Amino acid sequence: MGLLSLHMLIYLNLVCCGAFSQAESQTQCSPSTTKKHTELSRPPSLGGSWYSPSCEIQPGPQFVLRHYQFSKSSKDFSIIRYYYSDEFCRDPAYSIKGEGTISPGTPSWYLSEATDADVQLTKLTVTPYKADVAVVLGGFIQQGCHGFSEVKDVFSYQSSLELNASDYTCLQSLSFSVNELLVLRQVNYYKRKGNYNVMDSTKTAESLDTGRRSRHRKSRRQLSLAGRELFLGNGVWFSQLDRPSSYQLPLYSYEHKDCEACRCIDMASVDNPPTECDGGHQYSGSARVNLTGHWSSAACESVPYSLFTLRSLDFNEVDGTYNIKTTYYTDNYCTLPSFTLTATGYLVSEKSFARLQNTRSYQLIFSKLSVGVLSETMAKLLSMGDTSRCGHITNWQLGEMHDVTNTGGCDALNIAIRDSQYTLIKSGIDSSKSEYMIMSEMKPMESAFNTEVTNFTPKLIKCKAEIISYASFKTQKLTQSLSSQASTHSISGFLILGVMSLLQ
Repeated sequence: MGLLSLHMLIYLNLVCCGAFSQAESQTQCSPSTTKKHTELSRPPSLGGSWYSPSCEIQPGPQFVLRHYQFSKSSKDFSIIRYYYSDEFCRDPAYSIKGEGTISPGTPSWYLSEATDADVQLTKLTVTPYKADVAVVLGGFIQQGCHGFSEVKDVFSYQSSLELNASDYTCLQSLSFSVNELLVLRQVNYYKRKGNYNVMDSTKTAESLDTGRRSRHRKSRRQLSLAGRELFLGNGVWFSQLDRPSSYQLPLYSYEHKDCEACRCIDMASVDNPPTECDGGHQYSGSARVNLTGHWSSAACESVPYSLFTLRSLDFNEVDGTYNIKTTYYTDNYCTLPSFTLTATGYLVSEKSFARLQNTRSYQLIFSKLSVGVLSETMAKLLSMGDTSRCGHITNWQLGEMHDVTNTGGCDALNIAIRDSQYTLIKSGIDSSKSEYMIMSEMKPMESAFNTEVTNFTPKLIKCKAEIISYASFKTQKLTQSLSSQASTHSISGFLILGVMSLLQ
């Protein structure tokens, strides 16, 4: 791996939409990374229907339910995205239906356990469910879609309009793309006599010798399929050339035990969109919870450039101090660590965010950043770099944490210390009665007033752990720091890659 590759790895962690298997989530402090009773299906068996397990929050913010169908041959697809005016997907605004062909190919060389695919969109239909939404969509279509510039009223309430599926500018005007289908990863979950546990997942029959195949088949006969999850690409919506380098949150199969919403979405249609499928979304909750405590990733999370992370955060809401840690891995199960980032500092609460319940904006201020390497490859890369711009460390050793604050960050990792950052934090209680927190992508304070930050990372689950309080960040020092621009530090660029993903 070269330095350029390393830069790319860390860079897009700012695009905060990670992915993890909800079937593997836990409420304990230790995230689920087990592969027991799971099996990677490669190439994926796409035939059938796939659904959002709950209302999704996508950048915008947009509130979406997805229903994707594939033919038995896995060659044809029909996807429907239902868009809503509210974060609980109860008030339908419009839908976009796309149809086309898909050809799963060879294993991806870029994204772990993925299969690359070629996709051709052949038909696109837009249906508004509100008169005012029809007007807004009509404006987008007039501006971006060929052949509609002279049309006064593009379409009316509850009438569908078919558009040119090959008109890239038109698709872009509607923020619609099927690039997520360019990479596919399917995981099957099995149960034993009524117990749902998440066979040695990544070992398919092709990889086993004759004796091991026999044991594999015997084990399979003792299990029954409990559900399937389909991970699609994330992060590339408008480029026709680039393939996604991380996964979205998965779609669930109809039989998945954790998908009550699947049945509701399955009974709906473009003419009769789904409403109140699950009484909320994956980040629902009737009240904002106390942020003070220890928070941990629910499961191994996917971030851009085929990296995976586990995050933890210790937070004290009384004085706003925190300690955050992100560890990066090179496999889907977070068992092969590469490097880790830690940061300490404090958050300053700004104001409520009206478009999402129990959500507030915060100013993020960093006081100390440390980097540690967990693989020989990373140690060699950092040791070859300019040590004067990465903590003055000339010989990086595995497991050792080094303070890089005094050098303004670490050039080799594209980490730079600069002005304060802005983020959103949403908290609540999820369907499993666990307290959760999610954070948005971070942006410089000066740009936060012009652009809403609505890319959220997977949730952190609150653990039963002691609250960590840092004496150096007591309330008095917090006040002094805020009044002094010279002492205000925040980490952006690469740091946000790890730090942000942590907090987020």
